[in-house]
Amino acid sequence: MQAADQVAANIWPARRRELSMAAKPRNPDGVRLLAWNGLEYTGSEAPPSSGMFAETIDELRKRQEAGDLPADLDPACLVVMLMAMAMAPTTLPQIIEGTCGADPRSPEFLDRFAGQVAVLARHLGLG
Repeated sequence: MQAADQVAANIWPARRRELSMAAKPRNPDGVRLLAWNGLEYTGSEAPPSSGMFAETIDELRKRQEAGDLPADLDPACLVVMLMAMAMAPTTLPQIIEGTCGADPRSPEFLDRFAGQVAVLARHLGLG
């Protein structure tokens, strides 16, 4: 097994589980605080740290170099998009209710949504 394959075999199933769990907020206060922080953000003198996402972005770049992800996909933007998807049940409940016709807090919808996040991740080559 090549190094990139080992990364995929060992790390990405765990990442998919993390994304699925993030899409199932048991206590949405952390997501709400993060969203509120963003709403109030006006920039800063020093750029915010990307440390907590650096490892994931590096892993995605390695997968690109191995040909497992499309070359025109920006790994940093992909991380932000996946985070936004995982936060949607908390940050966009009115949109979910209107477009999906479901209670965004219900276990049934959260299972459905987490499953769709996992499907998209697989289509992108992340699983």
